[in-house]
Amino acid sequence: MLSDQLWEQWVMLQKQSFHFAAKKDYSRAIEGLNRFLQEQDSPELRREILGLRGELMERQGRIREAKEDYLAAHALSTPATYGRYVLELMLASLHRKVQDSAGARSWFLKALETVVEDSLTSGATAIAGLVEQRGIAELTPRERILCEKALQQAWRLFSLPGEPELGNLHSALKALDDASMRPLPSTGVHEPLSSPKGHE
Repeated sequence: MLSDQLWEQWVMLQKQSFHFAAKKDYSRAIEGLNRFLQEQDSPELRREILGLRGELMERQGRIREAKEDYLAAHALSTPATYGRYVLELMLASLHRKVQDSAGARSWFLKALETVVEDSLTSGATAIAGLVEQRGIAELTPRERILCEKALQQAWRLFSLPGEPELGNLHSALKALDDASMRPLPSTGVHEPLSSPKGHE
């Protein structure tokens, strides 16, 4: 558990980093993160710093370095948590950006595995991402089972009436997309389908 003082320092650093990033001054944004990272031994905080640094690297097109940071952050993440799920979405998005369909599918699948172990995450983005990359007709039996489990979980979290139409994933995803514009009743978290980075 981070102290209040350390958490406040991290919040201020994030604001500073986004301020510089908004001005396209990525070197100063990353410089501050690098200094703070060297001072920290908390796995939780190091994961947060690496994740943000990876995002800034990705914005610059430094794909290899972004991937390294995301993977390092993922290694520090706790299984079956929303934080791990987000990192898996970011890695899937990164692979999709460089047109590595196999890599994107692999990370969307990992994200779904995390979702079904965490009852407070909807997983809508991971379902939509895997379906987009693979195609419904090409889903393996295991992939379809994970999609259906995550879909049922999301349905409950959004308090949607009835049951999802498992035989029509596109229709069910559309219903989740419409519902995702409001907070999840159980968690207060938004998860738009349109952007894997719409999580935070």
